[in-house]
Amino acid sequence: MAAGLILAGCATAPDGGYSNSGGSFGSTQSRRQAEELSQLGDHEGAALAYLDLANAAQANQQTDAQHRYLILTARERYLANDASGAERLLAQVKPVLSDINYGTWSLVSAEVKLGNGQPNQALKALDKIPLEDPDYDSPRTLLLRAESLFQLGRPESAVDVLMQRETDMRSRTDKLDNQRLIYKGLQTSGSSLPKNPSAADEVVNGWLVLGYLSYQQRNNYANLRQALRDWRQAYPAHPAARGLVPELLDQLGAMLNYPDRVAVLLPLSGRQKATAEAIREGFLAAHFELGDVPERPEILIYDTAGADGALGAMELAVRDRVDFIVGPLLKESVDEVASMSPPATTLALNNHTMRSAGGFGRGFYQFALSPEDEARQVARRALAEGHRNALVMIPDNAWGERLLNSFNEELRAQGGFVLRAVTYSTDSADFATAIQNMLLLDESNQRHQQLDQIIGRSTEFEPRMRQDADFIFLAANAKTAKLVRPQLRYYYAGKLPTYSTSAVFVPGGRAEPDLRDINFPDSPWVLGIGNTGADFETVLVNRLGRSSKRRLRFYAMGHDAYRLMPLLNKSRANIETPVNGLSGKLTMDKQNRVRRELSWAYIGSNGRPRPLPETPRLILDSPGDLLTAE
Repeated sequence: MAAGLILAGCATAPDGGYSNSGGSFGSTQSRRQAEELSQLGDHEGAALAYLDLANAAQANQQTDAQHRYLILTARERYLANDASGAERLLAQVKPVLSDINYGTWSLVSAEVKLGNGQPNQALKALDKIPLEDPDYDSPRTLLLRAESLFQLGRPESAVDVLMQRETDMRSRTDKLDNQRLIYKGLQTSGSSLPKNPSAADEVVNGWLVLGYLSYQQRNNYANLRQALRDWRQAYPAHPAARGLVPELLDQLGAMLNYPDRVAVLLPLSGRQKATAEAIREGFLAAHFELGDVPERPEILIYDTAGADGALGAMELAVRDRVDFIVGPLLKESVDEVASMSPPATTLALNNHTMRSAGGFGRGFYQFALSPEDEARQVARRALAEGHRNALVMIPDNAWGERLLNSFNEELRAQGGFVLRAVTYSTDSADFATAIQNMLLLDESNQRHQQLDQIIGRSTEFEPRMRQDADFIFLAANAKTAKLVRPQLRYYYAGKLPTYSTSAVFVPGGRAEPDLRDINFPDSPWVLGIGNTGADFETVLVNRLGRSSKRRLRFYAMGHDAYRLMPLLNKSRANIETPVNGLSGKLTMDKQNRVRRELSWAYIGSNGRPRPLPETPRLILDSPGDLLTAE
């Protein structure tokens, strides 16, 4: 029977058996537990819980229930980043489905196909929902159908579907949510939008024009605001003119609330000159993007590498009556400035090292390219991909220790474990001892030597690495990693998924095939992910030379610092939804630190980075931030 094959191929508990989640199988309590695990983001646990329910249903000869739980297991496997496992489950369940489960199978199949970038197959799955099934034209089905059409570059049809979805909505809130979905979809398919649409329905035409104008001006908020005002005058009776567009204009007002005079504090001479110049150029590029608008602030730049340091530069800025400060950059300078309670709203370009942020006031914010944050994201990504047991290699210095602490803290908080962490010397090119220690090969060798002593002769032997590890976290720069990675392969660990931080990749550097298959997070702009409008890289190279490519991350940081100013101006910290910046997806935590959610890539066989998809997610009714759509 097909079901037997399905159960044999499903995820198992860590001890090799199937997990028993407790409670009576098939009970309301067990179903709620599975649902709660999914809502909490523990998709591995939810998959096992649904599998328990499927096994129980099979034992009780409840075939329809069994298949339904297997379909839900497939959904959770997909969300745990096991797309192939989800595909296998869905393919095996399909031939034995009854009509009662076809709608659920179609919806989950469409979600998986969309997540895998297969919108045509998603539409085919949705087309299999029986006409009499309640899911045939449910809001969820229509949403998935519209998302598929947007991905296929068929925005007119997608808008038609979402307008159909809105037909039965009575709540103003629901209708506004649906309008947000239309707008978000139009942004994701912006390159396929016609300048002069000719749809038969004038409401659809209005949506297409709105999408075209918004996409064309997506990186210039001042121009976008004027485009929205012009559109509202041209389409005064359009549903979006009463709901969505006023909301967008309000958001744009907040994002254009720039201060009048801004001081930029950077070490523009001395050892950090090149880094500071890249930040400055990114900041000024964002400034000139605004064009000639009243909101554009006056920029004053101060060198903190002078004799009077950061405090002297701060005093000059105060004398010049600035009302916003960006910088300083170096940690010791940030500590100095933070301790004196800056007189104006301040966005420091590093994190302070002081024990407490108390006394700094609401107007002191920190924005850093933090390797510790990257280590935490490595832990989250590995967990999302189903890996819990880590081996770690770090350099024997303070940087390595900080990364280990951050990685371990995040991993343990989410139920993972560091099985062993080893250090290596940055002065050596031989990492054999550390690797053998990490993989327990030294213990395997010792056992073999003891056996040879017992039997009194030498025997052939191939050491065996430990079997309990799921992945490796390698904290290293590119120079070190390209030496370590081949040695990991030599010692039988080449097939273990290996993660690192952005330090493993040098923008503008040469290809490094020895780094192949290492996964790492980085700024989306560095990885070429997302739409940034102007060719900022060309601007940077033209102004600072080709070597400046190595400082693309700092250029992106300067650009994003400018974009953050209106959201922090007058100590408002108005970052309620993530801002899609060049350096990452930006949010603010409770300690007034800007957090970056990075994009992901892996080093391909040619030694160049190749973007990885985001962690799988369901297509949500709530589209998030509309003004920063990718």
